Amino acid sequence: MNNENNPIINNAGYGEDEPERIHHNASTGEITDDEPRPLTHEQAVDGLPVPSVARNAGDFLNQIEDGQLSADLHEELRDLAALMNDQSRAFPGKKIKGKVTLVIDLEKEDQMFKMAANFKIKAPEVPRPKSVFWTDERNQFSRFPPNQQQMFGVRTVKAAGGKAGGVRTVS
Repeated sequence: MNNENNPIINNAGYGEDEPERIHHNASTGEITDDEPRPLTHEQAVDGLPVPSVARNAGDFLNQIEDGQLSADLHEELRDLAALMNDQSRAFPGKKIKGKVTLVIDLEKEDQMFKMAANFKIKAPEVPRPKSVFWTDERNQFSRFPPNQQQMFGVRTVKAAGGKAGGVRTVS
């Protein structure tokens, strides 16, 4: 962009008794009598970078909500991965599944698209151990087969560290 012939940016065309133009430096907020620097194709008038055209889905997602959607989604994905890694270590050999659902609503109005995006993270369910039961003649559940001599009594279940709750150990 050539600023030499622009009377708003340059004093060219004004009489000698016209006051000098002042200029606002957008990056510092300073008002000076310095001539503004010519703009490059990567800069907006305010001096900030101009967003490029989305050339792939990643570029597109990074531009929705000025990048906030992408940043929030990435943070939630990292949290989900950490949870899944913890569960995988706690339950070796078990398949741990999570789910991410991204929804982008598009609305076309004249020549413009309006977009609203949201995502949901479904954390994996914590695998629970299975218990074996039998029923007696009145259809009540029991941990022991009916009509069989009990070899073991009820044991105390404690959490790691001797407290109730949490990871259990049987003593």
